[in-house]
Amino acid sequence: DDWLAEQHARHQAHLEHRKRSSAKKLQREAARKTKLQRRKASFEAELLSDESETEPFSSEIEEGSSQYAGAVVVPDGYRENNLNDLNFDDEGDEMDKKKNQKKPSRRR
Repeated sequence: DDWLAEQHARHQAHLEHRKRSSAKKLQREAARKTKLQRRKASFEAELLSDESETEPFSSEIEEGSSQYAGAVVVPDGYRENNLNDLNFDDEGDEMDKKKNQKKPSRRR
């Protein structure tokens, strides 16, 4: 009978501990979320203040130019489709293919 009572007490202690630790975990999670939200809000505020500082500049750029001054403009679809047609150094490609072949794993 003592044994059963001890088991019961241990089990109750275990449940209490789980309750406490899950509450702590939830607290930590909530703290993390609010911290993230605060960081995001301050970041967005910073972005807005940066934008308001650069407004006069963006209006100085003449019409029809790219909205990103000095950016290299790549036509849509160019980067994905035409990379293979650029014919870089073919030998280099072969070397890369050999180098990137899957090596047999050493772990046993």
